[in-house]
Amino acid sequence: ATGVEVAAELHALVHDILTPDYPNINPHRVKIVLVDSNEQILKELDPALRRTARKKLADLQIEVRNEVRAREIKADRVILSDGQEIPTENAIWTAGARASEKLDDLPLPADERKGLKTDAFMRVEGHGNVWGVGDCAATVEEDGTPVPPNAQAATQEGKAVARNILAAIDGGEMRPFDYKPVGQLVEIGSDFAVNQVMNVKFSGLIASLFWRATYLYKLESPQSRARIAADWILDLFFDPAVTQIRDRT
Repeated sequence: ATGVEVAAELHALVHDILTPDYPNINPHRVKIVLVDSNEQILKELDPALRRTARKKLADLQIEVRNEVRAREIKADRVILSDGQEIPTENAIWTAGARASEKLDDLPLPADERKGLKTDAFMRVEGHGNVWGVGDCAATVEEDGTPVPPNAQAATQEGKAVARNILAAIDGGEMRPFDYKPVGQLVEIGSDFAVNQVMNVKFSGLIASLFWRATYLYKLESPQSRARIAADWILDLFFDPAVTQIRDRT
């Protein structure tokens, strides 16, 4: 989802923020290309939402190339795994997380992402008293389905592995990990999002407002909530000065 969101933000930066201050720049000369190794973008979402997101990117004139990877990045171009080249001096890498390199020093089994291979109880394969959770583990459910390496999965894994460790110590029965995804929220620009929450699917402005409300709710600091909410309200009336563009998250 990060690549989709970054591509949309780049479009907004060029067309909505830079263009008013730099009228000599033709924003339509800026070409944004999103490279995704998967068959479809946002593979965690419902197919209908994936199509909606793809159409939104097309409306923004963002080109999407699926089932291909960036093989090499040079100063003036990106070389793809199929041999094609994208002329550019600006490449932004938004690939997924990988396990810590510290795990390479441990004699433990790992998958191609370098995550520890675990069973359904989150024990490392071949080691009954070693456990793996979060980004460092290739967690699977009881039927062997891979668990996505995201924050909500890691939170559930932490609670589940704690229960299983206590069960192992006390001689109780361990329970296989059962991932229950709460949902996925993807913002595509400042006024559009595609959301899937508890099997409820919605998109557009309402989805964008829901995304922002959820973001504020998840922030731990009241000061951060107030500051970011104030920034969002001011953005309704004023464009940010180009010299003051900064990360607001």
